Amino acid sequence: MGTETLALAVGADLADLSCATSAGQPVRAYAGYAGWGAGQLQRETREGSWIIAPAQARHVFQVPHAQLWATVLRGLGGSYAWMALDDAPPGDN
Repeated sequence: MGTETLALAVGADLADLSCATSAGQPVRAYAGYAGWGAGQLQRETREGSWIIAPAQARHVFQVPHAQLWATVLRGLGGSYAWMALDDAPPGDN
């Protein structure tokens, strides 16, 4: 990653992001919502409905967003690596 300084923020003001991009700093923003009923997420996790992977800084700072899903799946190996060959957008599930 070189000698550049990288920052990670959870939650941000749009004006701050605008200033960062104006200053030439790369910005990657994620927004979304998911909600579950009581115990739903735990049940779905036990059923294998979710792919759970350890967080890696390189996924946030180095992997281009268009390659992130496939990169994580390949890193998990086995049958997950095969999923990386599917070119359907991950949001289509």
